Amino acid sequence: MAAQNQKSAGHPLPHDATQEGTGIVTRVLIIDDDEVFRASTALHLRRLGVGEIVHATSGKHGIAVIDDCIDAPFDLVICDLQMPESDGLEFLRLAGMRALGAPLLMVSAQEAVIMRAVELIATAHGLRLLGAAVKPISSAALSEVLGKCKTLPPAIPLKNKLRFTDEELRSAIDEGQFEGFYQPKISLKERLVCGCEVLARWRHPEHGLLPAGAFIDQIQVAGLMPQLTRLIFRCAADWCVRWREQGLRIPVSVNLSMSSLEQAELPNELLAIAHDAGLHAGDFVVEVTETLAMSDFVRCMESMVRLRLSGFGLSIDDLGTGFSSIQQLARVPYTELKSDRSFVKGATNNARQRAVLESSVAIARKLGIASVAEGIDNEADLECVTGIGYDFAQGYYFADAMPGGDFAAWAASWLSGKSGAACHSRFVAHA
Repeated sequence: MAAQNQKSAGHPLPHDATQEGTGIVTRVLIIDDDEVFRASTALHLRRLGVGEIVHATSGKHGIAVIDDCIDAPFDLVICDLQMPESDGLEFLRLAGMRALGAPLLMVSAQEAVIMRAVELIATAHGLRLLGAAVKPISSAALSEVLGKCKTLPPAIPLKNKLRFTDEELRSAIDEGQFEGFYQPKISLKERLVCGCEVLARWRHPEHGLLPAGAFIDQIQVAGLMPQLTRLIFRCAADWCVRWREQGLRIPVSVNLSMSSLEQAELPNELLAIAHDAGLHAGDFVVEVTETLAMSDFVRCMESMVRLRLSGFGLSIDDLGTGFSSIQQLARVPYTELKSDRSFVKGATNNARQRAVLESSVAIARKLGIASVAEGIDNEADLECVTGIGYDFAQGYYFADAMPGGDFAAWAASWLSGKSGAACHSRFVAHA
């Protein structure tokens, strides 16, 4: 996860209650060199109400079709994995370079473990992947896929992708146009609200409320992540104080980027912001991705140790998506282990994923740190991570990220059906 929430980057976008779904799927692109498969799939789609179906015979051919149809984007792309001229893996790479917004379904006759690897590649390219299906695809399976398409927020057309100048971004930060949205963290044992994660949003004067995916990469390229981090941290501190006035006392998790961690003065700056608000370092948890921590280990390590010495909680985020995970856990004084949504999704029916989650929880217990599962989107996900033994969870099953002004009311509503009061996460060491 990049700083200020790019969790969703590289993953299918979950349904946002504030947006309309895509409605009826009317245009589908089928990419496959097998004419029989294309014909049978097209027949099923027409019977399910799809009006326009376009065919392509290779990955590059599919990209060419997409480029030609930029004014009328597809509602769904179905792509085969193995094609002789240009395969599905090349299509994923090229589609990722174009920031393809259309939902994508990969198909193949390959074994499940290979298709799982393909799913990870697709999500790493930032594509809105619906999943991987085994050929041939039945009408029932296609009906389910079309149903998923209808619940997704509409994708931004490629020609309308927002681009901002460095000066626009800098001015937006200076003017305080960015703000934090807050997603609750739930204790799985007591089912109580035990914290939240702050996620950056841009309330743009022309384009309205923008998610992190619309600007975070540009913020990083412009070298403005430290400035945005400070702004979002101040927002989180302000709301933390307001919530306490309403009787809600919970720690807030804040994401940090490598460019922020490389600044030696960062820990003291964050501590000063907390103290100015009348808070302690222990009221916050700093989330760092494992790949991030390895990018410039010495500088990042110094900042992370300083943060822990100051009393901040420290979370290794997106565990399992980078390299040298065990090495990171052994070297860095983490207080929380957070498993990536890519391992949570579908783990109920995937023995390999479940094994990774079980190992993560076992490691967390042996290290004496908290375990968190993110990306809980349905009852099956919740039952799975609860059964495995995770301490905490967050995801759209509980609630989407919301403005600070709505969070206390939501928490009160959640707790009204629970016994006891909101608890403190055990990885938070209050100063």
